[in-house]
Amino acid sequence: MYFRAAGPKERRHASRVARVRLSLFAALGVSVVLAGCVTPASSPKTRLPARPGSSRPVVVVQAPPAPGSAADSAARADSLRAVAEREVAARVAAERAEAERAEQVRLSAERARVERAARERAAAERADSIRAAQRADSIRAAERAAARRDSVRAAERAAAERAAADRAAAERTGAQRAAAERAAAEREARALLDSLRAAERETARKLDSIRLAERAVAERTGAERAPTERAPAQRQADERAAAERVAEARRERAEAPAPAAERPAPAAARAAPRDPNVGIVDGPSHRLAGRHTFRFAGAPEGERVQWTVMRYTREPDGDENERRVERERGEELAIDLQGIVGGESRYLVTASAGPIADTAVVWAFPPNQLAAFTWRGEGHPDVRVWTMVPSMLSRSTRIVVVMHGDARDAVASAVPWERWGAQTNKVILAPEFDAARWPGERGYALGNLFASDEMTTLVPEPARAYAVVESMARGVAQGLGIRDPSFDMWGHGAGGEFVHRFLLFRPRAPVRIAVAANAGWYTMPDTTQPFPAGVKNAALDVDRSDLVAWARRMLVVMRGTADTLRTGLPARAAAEAQGPTRFARAATAVEAAKKVEPRVAWWLLDVPGAGHDPMEMAPAAQMLLERMP
Repeated sequence: MYFRAAGPKERRHASRVARVRLSLFAALGVSVVLAGCVTPASSPKTRLPARPGSSRPVVVVQAPPAPGSAADSAARADSLRAVAEREVAARVAAERAEAERAEQVRLSAERARVERAARERAAAERADSIRAAQRADSIRAAERAAARRDSVRAAERAAAERAAADRAAAERTGAQRAAAERAAAEREARALLDSLRAAERETARKLDSIRLAERAVAERTGAERAPTERAPAQRQADERAAAERVAEARRERAEAPAPAAERPAPAAARAAPRDPNVGIVDGPSHRLAGRHTFRFAGAPEGERVQWTVMRYTREPDGDENERRVERERGEELAIDLQGIVGGESRYLVTASAGPIADTAVVWAFPPNQLAAFTWRGEGHPDVRVWTMVPSMLSRSTRIVVVMHGDARDAVASAVPWERWGAQTNKVILAPEFDAARWPGERGYALGNLFASDEMTTLVPEPARAYAVVESMARGVAQGLGIRDPSFDMWGHGAGGEFVHRFLLFRPRAPVRIAVAANAGWYTMPDTTQPFPAGVKNAALDVDRSDLVAWARRMLVVMRGTADTLRTGLPARAAAEAQGPTRFARAATAVEAAKKVEPRVAWWLLDVPGAGHDPMEMAPAAQMLLERMP
């Protein structure tokens, strides 16, 4: 048996065991000392075991190690070491927690950086894809535009070639038709001349027979001298009557219309026959498209009525055509009149019976849709009028005249009124005063009153735009067979300026209600300001009584609450004095009228949210016209 010397491990283990034992003994001693120092509270229900022969409980106290002893030193060292170890452990745990927090922060930052980089890459990729798509779209759009341009050019070339071919064919056909019609007219003229000559010969024969009979009677009744003396006078009267009848027949034939190929475009008004009870029975000159019947009255006995109908059209693209659509015989003619949407359709109806001839001009309109006709009159250029005739047309239908603005686009001004007129049984008339024949503000907004911008010489009344509109409205009412000749008026912008001045310079025009919307500026009822800011002008000769009558006419000054921009606004000094905007100038005009006549019939009407746009203003005016009696 032998013993091995303890190694370092064994020595450290033994030392550690000894230290633990000392720590346990020290803790036990401290607890005993503390227990001895504290007297436990007595409890009535608990009793400690008593030592025999004594009433006090037995307390076992283990004495702590003596101070300065090895056990006391070991216990103290162990407690200090335990405290140090706890502090080290706490510091290590705090450092570990701080390191973990730092690591989490670093990981979060790294994660955010990675996500941001990913988002940036995705955004860059989207931007690249969008740019690529835009480039592709622009390339495709350019290709489509080029293809569309090429197709349009090809279509234009084809249309031009086709139009040239059509014109050439039409010219050839027209020349042939003209030649044929001239030949037919010459034959008819020769036949009529032969019939007139035969009538003259028959009249002469009758006169000769009358003379012979008179001489025979005179010879048989020689005693009756008085009748014999009156015979020459009676004979001369008969001869004069026969000559007058022959002359009348020749005049009527000479006044009959020339063949269509030689005749210029007919005027709007038809030439009335000598006797109102002879010829084509009067009927409306403006009619809805459809089947219509014309009747001829007063035809000579034994003569059949010859009808010829020519149609003149103007397509929306401006192409004009003329062709014969009917040639019939009989007392009546039934024919289908066709209208053109966005164009013009005019019929010339000619009827002749023996020496009697008559013509009628009729315009045809498609129901409930915009078409046009040309208003012609003496002393002024032709005016194209855009028109909507409702399918409910009757003698009680009303007329609304729509005046365009400074752009001179009458059809655009009439479009907001087309459907409303069809639904409410109103005829819409929108005359177009083009800038070429009615130039500048003087030619349109100021009514073409003056011959020059100096405003010293008035033009003849038929040439004034105000007179043209009144005669046009009256003529259409008569042409459509409308009983009431009065009409309503609406104008926007420059059209509003035209409307409010129309009431001043056409005081007897049958205007029921006039609406001037968003006018650029106004002619004030003021005799101290020169025209057009006021009415001071030697040529116009307007006095206070005229202004009072003007203020008593029904005028609605309509303004949009958003029409406060100065775009296109007249900026002359006289206009600026009325206010900085159209909205302000409307109020100035109404206030000026109130100063002239307290019982003024002008009133201001605001349209909320509407700007300088006729499409926004027209519905308010339509509602107003519907509600007015």
